[in-house]
Amino acid sequence: AGRKVVFQVHYNLASGAFPDQTKIKVNLQPTVSKEAIISRISVNGLNIPPGQPLYEQTNEVAVPSQAPKVTIWGVAPHMHQAGKTMKITAQTNGQTQCLLDVGNWDFHWQSFNMYETPITVNGGDKVQITCGYDTMGRTAATTSGEGTEDEMCIGFFYVTL
Repeated sequence: AGRKVVFQVHYNLASGAFPDQTKIKVNLQPTVSKEAIISRISVNGLNIPPGQPLYEQTNEVAVPSQAPKVTIWGVAPHMHQAGKTMKITAQTNGQTQCLLDVGNWDFHWQSFNMYETPITVNGGDKVQITCGYDTMGRTAATTSGEGTEDEMCIGFFYVTL
């Protein structure tokens, strides 16, 4: 009771306006052992030159040190139409661990991929995202934005602390 849920929906109106047919299904549970949150890593301020077969952008962040252990249950990659590749890794206990590796992005893959076995990272571990873009058919720079012709580089994580 009293909780709020926010949904963000991207609409592609390039082919004309259509009625909204979005549907959601919500399952409520009386209790949960640990509350889950959505966390993210991203590259902001993209400025991708035109005419590039593969132009990569990278960012690295540290898992907050006050979090002794973070369990990652799944990951959702997010790019738009120029997106080609995405790789997310974690440096955990001196080892590089692959969290996501997309070699041939499809714009319609905007959903969570849940791990069969959850992955654990620790406070202070480094997480890195690298997105690759194909701008061969473009004549102007592609920048960050909400439109499908703009770009994003985001990895969303479904996690518990």
